[in-house]
Amino acid sequence: MTYDTLDARLACAASFVRAGAVLADVGTDHAYLPIALLSRDAISYAFAADIGIGDERIYANLVKYYEG
Repeated sequence: MTYDTLDARLACAASFVRAGAVLADVGTDHAYLPIALLSRDAISYAFAADIGIGDERIYANLVKYYEG
């Protein structure tokens, strides 16, 4: 799975998000959903949090995506 190609579960979740919405992805794991939706300009803002992993992994994924 990549940020451009979500798996079936996350694609299903993405289909429920309204255009321009603010997304809260609690239990985000690797932030695939918020990054994918932000990159498609489908949402205006995202909060991503996960207790199972450190926030630094989420931020690292965001930086990797935006740096290309």
